[in-house]
Amino acid sequence: MGWMFAGERAPTGPDRRSTKSPPVPIAVIDDPALPEALAELAAARADEMDAHTVNRELPIARKVIGWWQRQGWIACDPTIDIERWP
Repeated sequence: MGWMFAGERAPTGPDRRSTKSPPVPIAVIDDPALPEALAELAAARADEMDAHTVNRELPIARKVIGWWQRQGWIACDPTIDIERWP
């Protein structure tokens, strides 16, 4: 999900394994426009890859976001409105 926080589409196919996600400043997480952008990028990723991939990545992102919130580094969870795909 690091690609989505950067506002980019993640690479697919064999190139994905050797690619590192872009660095994302934590302040970007509190951007009011991020939740809508993340929802769109997650939906596109589910279409490109499969729902299983996004469903696997979403809880990881939420765990990191929760930790950042407990540290006081960010105030909101931009993934709150993203639902798991069937």
